[in-house]
Amino acid sequence: MALVFSTTSSMAFGQDPEPTEGTIKLYSSMADFLNKKTTGEAQAEFRYREAGFSIVYLGVITDKEARKKAGRIFGFQLGEKVYINPRQRQLKRANNFFEAQFIGPYIHYKVVEGGNAQNALQRAYNGQVVVRYPAEKLLHTETGKIRTLTRKRFRKWAKDDPELLQRFEQEKQKSRALNRYLKEYFERKQK
Repeated sequence: MALVFSTTSSMAFGQDPEPTEGTIKLYSSMADFLNKKTTGEAQAEFRYREAGFSIVYLGVITDKEARKKAGRIFGFQLGEKVYINPRQRQLKRANNFFEAQFIGPYIHYKVVEGGNAQNALQRAYNGQVVVRYPAEKLLHTETGKIRTLTRKRFRKWAKDDPELLQRFEQEKQKSRALNRYLKEYFERKQK
């Protein structure tokens, strides 16, 4: 059985296409990442992997020398975007990196959980139930602890902002709006 990763194209949406090769700025630790202190650069090719649920992972292909020189990395910057993989911290071809953004004291990124697509197809073929689902992850910048952003967790945080919580409760697609409400929560909290 072959698994094919498709390269996504933003041209259909009127945006600039994603680069297929270029220079990435490496961050060897979360502290370097937070302080925007690059620890090196590498030339790389990029593979965009559609994981489902409109979530795209970025695969990085570098030569052996660049991988060895980079060693363990926390993430990298490509243009204006930053990517991390807090669990697999090497520039291996098979590793997926996730586009990340800062929200309050967290680094936010999206993943698809429930196994990879190839394993899901194999399990389904064997008659097993396969449930893959999108998940939004929050990596705390001080503790390094990773949590899943859920409606329940957001409600717990937003208890101290009744107006925002009320708007959230009236939202029709709460799961899709979590990211937006979390950003607003931390913006309002800073004022």
